[in-house]
Amino acid sequence: VFPPVLEEKGDHVPAEHDAIGKRNREEPVRQCFLVVEDDEAMRTLLLNRLQRHGHMVFCVDTCAEAVEEYGNLHDIITTVLMDVGLCDGSGYECQQKLLKINPGARVIFMSGQNELPPKESPEQWVFLQKPFTKRERKFRRGFRFVVHS
Repeated sequence: VFPPVLEEKGDHVPAEHDAIGKRNREEPVRQCFLVVEDDEAMRTLLLNRLQRHGHMVFCVDTCAEAVEEYGNLHDIITTVLMDVGLCDGSGYECQQKLLKINPGARVIFMSGQNELPPKESPEQWVFLQKPFTKRERKFRRGFRFVVHS
C-alpha cells in the first residue's frame, strides 16, 4: 500500500487535483483513517504508509473496537479501511453498525479472499484485493475515489 501516488497518463483527475494528495499544487489533502484489520503486520503496514503521507490514523483489530472508536471519533474520521474477515464478525456487518452512527460513513473493504459485495451494497462500494502493491491500480482508484469524493 503506497497512497498517495502520482497519476499515470490517461488517468482522469479533477482539474484542481494534479496528483493524489495534492490540491491546487500547494495544499496537501489530509485524511483521518480508521483501519480495522485483525492482521497485525497488515495493520502496521497501513498505519506506517498512511502516516508517512501525513494522514492521521487510528487502528483497531475487531468490529467491536471499530464501533466503539468510530462512535467516539466519527466527526473526524474521513475514511474507514475495513478488513472483510474479522475475528469477531464480518466487515460488512461492521459497516452496517458504523452506518447507524453516521449514514455518510465512507468505507473501503479489503480482503485476501475472493469476495463479492453483499446484495444490499451501496453503489459506491469499494473493494481492494490483498495483497496490494505500489503498482496496484485498483487500490489507487479506490483510494482516489474516497479522497476526492
